[in-house]
Amino acid sequence: MKEPETTNAVETAAEPAKATGAPTKAAVRKKPQAMKFLGALTEQPTFTANNMDEKTLRDLNFKVDPEFHARFKMTAAAAGLSMKDLLEEAFHAWIQSRQAPR
Repeated sequence: MKEPETTNAVETAAEPAKATGAPTKAAVRKKPQAMKFLGALTEQPTFTANNMDEKTLRDLNFKVDPEFHARFKMTAAAAGLSMKDLLEEAFHAWIQSRQAPR
């Protein structure tokens, strides 16, 4: 009677597929990606951006009734305004009406 073959308890990193029959993946390093977009910069910029003086905006968040939201949005669209612009114009008009002499 033939004795079964024995394997070492510790397999080498190169031989696990032979012992178990399972496929393995070799640890391969990825090549560094070439920065092709840098080749397009053949000229120096002709101007400097002057965007440091811009106003910063703040969020103004509040909940409104869905029906009011729909009416407000339709009104803004009909006037060719954004909702933000309509809100600002309405606020300024309200301020003007409050400052009028009574």
